[in-house]
Amino acid sequence: MQADVIVLAHHIEHLAGEAVAPDANAVAITGGRVIAVGDASDLESLRGPGTAVHEFPGAAVI
Repeated sequence: MQADVIVLAHHIEHLAGEAVAPDANAVAITGGRVIAVGDASDLESLRGPGTAVHEFPGAAVI
């Protein structure tokens, strides 16, 4: 599966909680739904030629 959008930030705060991905710094979205939250390197496999990547260095994304 390819993500439509990948958001990269200093920290991703998510409803799944810190136990799922305590050091999350990326979120992948497809069809308006979050498909993955985790480390940017782990989500790299979801990036395709049509994936928009938005970077927010130093920011927290909720």
